[in-house]
Amino acid sequence: MKRTLSIIFAILIVGSMFALDFDWDGEFRSRSAMYNNVNGDPGGHTDNRFRLGFNTELHPNLNLRALLEISHMWGDWYAPAGGNINVEAKEVYIDMMVDAIKSRARVGHQPWADHRGLVMDDTFSGVSLMHDFSEQMNFKAAFGKYLENDPEDRHDDMQGFLFSFNHEADFSLGADAYFTWMRIPMGAKNSMFKYVSLAPYLNMRLNPIVLDATVIFQLNDNGYDFMENKVETETAFGVAVNVSGDMEPLEWNADLFFIGENDLFSLSNYYHNNLYLLGIGEHHDGLGLYTFATTADNYLALTGQAKFALTEKVKFFGAAGFVNGAGLEINGGMEYQLIPDLMGVALYGARAFMDEDATDKDPYAMGATLKLEF
Repeated sequence: MKRTLSIIFAILIVGSMFALDFDWDGEFRSRSAMYNNVNGDPGGHTDNRFRLGFNTELHPNLNLRALLEISHMWGDWYAPAGGNINVEAKEVYIDMMVDAIKSRARVGHQPWADHRGLVMDDTFSGVSLMHDFSEQMNFKAAFGKYLENDPEDRHDDMQGFLFSFNHEADFSLGADAYFTWMRIPMGAKNSMFKYVSLAPYLNMRLNPIVLDATVIFQLNDNGYDFMENKVETETAFGVAVNVSGDMEPLEWNADLFFIGENDLFSLSNYYHNNLYLLGIGEHHDGLGLYTFATTADNYLALTGQAKFALTEKVKFFGAAGFVNGAGLEINGGMEYQLIPDLMGVALYGARAFMDEDATDKDPYAMGATLKLEF
């Protein structure tokens, strides 16, 4: 651990000495939650995370970005709390201007997210190219590896091409696309699993209301028939619609998410629906025992949330959502800005009433999250 930190700090010191410009950003998050599991047994956990990002301008056309994360600071098995500290490099890449094509290129471990996080909101290792047609219009293309399987078998990794087109205005539109492949395991010769995704979106700002709609189409290989020696391919379809409004002191939004009979293929989705037990919540993204789960043939989620600013520092919020074949969730809480625009704390509680075909245990959760951003 000491050697790792020594190497990191040495690199940062040397990098800052030769940089034309140097700045940094960070986040500290500490959260605790109590909840029951799928068997109804009570429990809970605490986890902490510290992220520190460094941006170094080595040349007018060359930048270096590194994002380090120290996380899981709680305890080893049968050891006192605080004995386990894990340091990871979440992002490490160079960003350079290619004057010949007036585009920027990134090489290394870098972030990528589609419009609503339906397929991916994570990092990958590879190369990307970004071109701005204007201040409002841009295009990105990338190739990278998302998942390393057997390190001695270079053919079985999950890898692919990523594309994104965006036009930002009061009437915005764009599209995200993925073409992913990996070799079929278990000895199927010369056969690949392929996943193709296309997700166009539309965003309309009609003050004070914003309408956002995304449609996703997929063509996915989800199985292999060894008897007939062929890949089993299926189509998938989904729709995500969000309507929001900011009418001070009240903020609100309503969300609809539909997935057809076949599940969507996801590399690392991060779709927020304001639910803690039946989805991904704003103040804790790790409590969802039944995230995107349903016993129905298709998935339909309807949720709504409201926030009311009592003062500049205090906000109260509440949300309710229904998922077919899963159940109903109600949650609420309070946000308090300890230091405005720097540090805040959120308290929340959630209760779900599950469909009898899903489980006879109704989950609950309550907790607090402290976040410092700089």
